[in-house]
Amino acid sequence: MAIGTPVVHATVPSQTPDPDRQIRVTRSFEYPKQVWYLLVCFIALLALVHWSQRAWALTRKDSRVAQPVQRPSSSFRRLPLAVIDTFRAIAFRWTIPVGPSYSINLVEVFLTAGYIASLFAWSLMNTTNTKGLKFDPRYYGNRSGNIAAIQMTLATALGMKNNIISLLTGVSFDKLNYLHRTSARVICVLVWLHAGGRVGDCYRGLLPHTSLTLLKGKTAITTGWIRAGLLGGTALALLVVLSLRPVRRTNYEVFLWIHFVLVFILLVSAYFHSHYLKLGKFIWPSLLLWALDRFLRVFRMVLFNTGYFRGKKSQELDAEVEVLSSRFLRLTMYRPDHFHWAPGQSVYMTLPSVSAFPLEAHPFSIASVNEAKTNELNGDCNEKERSGKKLTFFIRVMDGFTKRLHNMATRSQTCRVLIDGPYSSPPILRGYDTIVLLSGGSGVSFTLPLMIDTIRRTKNNDLRCNHLSFIWVVKEADQITWISEDLMYELRDLPQDVSVDVQVFVTADVQSADIWDKNSEDKDLEKKSSDKRPAPSFQDLPCVQVKEGRPDIDELLRGKLARTHVAMSVNVCGAQGLVDASRKALRSPRFLDILRGGPTVSLHVEAFGNMVSDTIPDMHVVPAA
Repeated sequence: MAIGTPVVHATVPSQTPDPDRQIRVTRSFEYPKQVWYLLVCFIALLALVHWSQRAWALTRKDSRVAQPVQRPSSSFRRLPLAVIDTFRAIAFRWTIPVGPSYSINLVEVFLTAGYIASLFAWSLMNTTNTKGLKFDPRYYGNRSGNIAAIQMTLATALGMKNNIISLLTGVSFDKLNYLHRTSARVICVLVWLHAGGRVGDCYRGLLPHTSLTLLKGKTAITTGWIRAGLLGGTALALLVVLSLRPVRRTNYEVFLWIHFVLVFILLVSAYFHSHYLKLGKFIWPSLLLWALDRFLRVFRMVLFNTGYFRGKKSQELDAEVEVLSSRFLRLTMYRPDHFHWAPGQSVYMTLPSVSAFPLEAHPFSIASVNEAKTNELNGDCNEKERSGKKLTFFIRVMDGFTKRLHNMATRSQTCRVLIDGPYSSPPILRGYDTIVLLSGGSGVSFTLPLMIDTIRRTKNNDLRCNHLSFIWVVKEADQITWISEDLMYELRDLPQDVSVDVQVFVTADVQSADIWDKNSEDKDLEKKSSDKRPAPSFQDLPCVQVKEGRPDIDELLRGKLARTHVAMSVNVCGAQGLVDASRKALRSPRFLDILRGGPTVSLHVEAFGNMVSDTIPDMHVVPAA
């Protein structure tokens, strides 16, 4: 070999491919989809049950049930009815207290546990790497982030007022709000598990000759997409803390505005964070649903309050506010013919002169029926009757909005009102031979229109039932005047084969019942001075009873059940004690009794947030006639 320039053999270190990378990437994309498919299938199952039951209730021909001489012996053909009724009694009516003023039923417990278990199972399973290290943060870090991102659409859908899940399953949006909060809290944990996994991965591989990879390159804290992720995670954490019941009840009106701002920050930040990784498809459906919900609410507000936006004074917008007592108000307004609602539905109401914030809205049940719709059923739709697009609300005076409304009502009897609605999913009262409507105080706003609508449909032979019971618990006898005029008119000329009873329980100031009755007659005399004798009062009706003290809910409902032969529907709206007593009276399983021909029982509880409510509606199955 000739002597010359020495040959230098340079050794180039080879980069060993990471054997776990492809496995991690595949699972981080496939597992979130699998969780989503599971939830979609569950919602589809609920939708199938709901619409099948609804179709059965609407197509089944009602017929009044003749009292059988003797119940038939046990029949296995009634086994499905017995199983469903037993499931309802245990799942929806047994509750677990959570704190001093809140409780959840067993369905909510198992749905919550199942949802949490599913998300964390898919986030943490198969996280052992090829070297045998269990719970490798590189496995669960990105995967938990992807699962959290894809769940954002579900959390947003559960919190919408124009709720597609409510449409599919029949569960009212206010009853889905519990699952909305649950989903958001689980997502928050997954988001910070995602962040912790990324940081843990960096520290795990930290050696003396390396630096923390989170703080340099594409994952540096100074990059926009990382900052967006931290901002979104912080906004979500604040939302979870502020949504805790003791915190949000401190000032609910302020919470609503903070919630609006933080959700907007969360969704926008999450989109920019995921869009950098080309995963924006997980977030943009949430933004779309969130914006669509608000667009529909604004659109309806303009549609049903057109006179206000034209700058004209209109009877449609001027509401009359009447002070019934120091604790209750009655608000009456009129709306155009194209506004329709079903008995038992509610609206969100905004009063610009009373609201502390622009477009501050609060839910109230409509205590009147859709007159135009009912007149069409009765074949009486003249122009004079159609002017009855009258909405009546009974409002309990508490703190905040209702207290300011009460103060305004003492100075002025009219105000402008914007409404958005209608909302909620009232029960379908078909296929029952006994219907019980039970309320307390202002809860009569829910049961009164159901009562009036049921009576009218019964008279028109559009609905048939054997027994119709209206039970109202009030504190003062004067409250009877709220509904006496409406019910007196409806209780005339009832069908002979329908038993109707109205029971009013006065828990305080009972002696004023006779005084109220006398005052009612005096008012009739003043209005009709030419009459020789006063018109009969509400209490003179044979089906009306005014009683002293608190009702024994257990005894009342058991008595109604003893008179039922096919199915009984119980519909409750009132204070927590009334709701709990109703559930307690109906929570005992009656498996053998139903096998032997006993009636099934359906319970509907109407509430806005502060009361326990059935997360999934009591499904009612009526045996073939």
